[in-house]
Amino acid sequence: MFKKILCPVDFSETSINASNQAIELAEQLKSTIIFIHIIDINLMQNAGDLSFGSIDMYETLADEEKGLLKKLEQLATSKGIVAKTILTHGLPHEIIHETAKNESCELIVMGTHGRTGLSRVLLGSVAESIVRHTDLPVLLFRKK
Repeated sequence: MFKKILCPVDFSETSINASNQAIELAEQLKSTIIFIHIIDINLMQNAGDLSFGSIDMYETLADEEKGLLKKLEQLATSKGIVAKTILTHGLPHEIIHETAKNESCELIVMGTHGRTGLSRVLLGSVAESIVRHTDLPVLLFRKK
């Protein structure tokens, strides 16, 4: 049961809580865990429009987030869990669905709300889209 868990992270407080819970679950179930972070191309394009150049911003963000993903991977492996990380870009809900299918995941564990305020209103909820469109069980965690 749940041999492979997909855990999308955006490094918000809610997302970190969900990833910690996913690690505990993977440890109990002896599951593999895949942490994925998607750099939202819509946000990058909008930021690029405002800052007149998103290539440097993307590279800086990607470098920083590689380190954060590595910390999650190390935490999982320190508990004896086989862990993998994926850093990519695109539309988060589409990439999460695609990755879950391509990696043969059996469960998605994620936070309910990552972004807050205006960006959430403009972009909608990734968690809601996942729940509505996946055939997989989804375990959602709220902000503490």
